[in-house]
Amino acid sequence: QPIPWLGIPDLTKVPQIREALVDNDGSFDLAPDAANGMIDPYNAGKLLARMARLALIADSTGEKKILESLLTRLQKYLALWLHPEKNNVLMYDATWGGVISCGCRYEGFGSTAYCANNATRLECPAFSDVGFDFGNAWYNDHHFHYG
Repeated sequence: QPIPWLGIPDLTKVPQIREALVDNDGSFDLAPDAANGMIDPYNAGKLLARMARLALIADSTGEKKILESLLTRLQKYLALWLHPEKNNVLMYDATWGGVISCGCRYEGFGSTAYCANNATRLECPAFSDVGFDFGNAWYNDHHFHYG
């Protein structure tokens, strides 16, 4: 089945694409830090877009089980960005009318890492540091961050 914005796929490649997807069991997932929202929106967006593309491929090749698995994870990971008690949350900027990231100052390393600032108290390093999260809170490269 064609994906409208891509057109008709090369049907000779579909079996190879399906095989690669099934062989990997659609198991592409985010690293633990990214899966917990401890990542900047630019790099998170790239990873989530990859997962979304795999979901489109699973859908267009009829791999419903893989599609459901990918969609479940995508929904979970996207929700992290909107929950104010999570790590690097996205916020609405009423002054300029845009979506910006709070930023997260990480303490610890690996599995013990955590976000040391509190977005619910507006302790957002991205608001005061123009380079934080690639300047996201200063509207730098929003076309990269959010597509």
